[in-house]
Amino acid sequence: MALIDKIVGSVFIAIGSIVFGYYTLWAMIMPFVPKDAAIQSFFLPRKYAVILPFALLVIGLTGIIGYLVISNQQQANKKKEKST
Repeated sequence: MALIDKIVGSVFIAIGSIVFGYYTLWAMIMPFVPKDAAIQSFFLPRKYAVILPFALLVIGLTGIIGYLVISNQQQANKKKEKST
């Protein structure tokens, strides 16, 4: 099992590094490259460099808060059933 965990961890680190490198290149370096350069075709318009992370943050926080609310309600219902 330890070997599988190492492989999965390595894959996640590789994916994270690739996403970080792509986003860094897109948001920090591409604004200084001319718009007619061929490399610009590999990237979305710059406005999405702000919109996408914000949308992911909102979706992630909504999921976390939703999970916490549901789990707290379930715990309250269990306590309520025990007391009656």
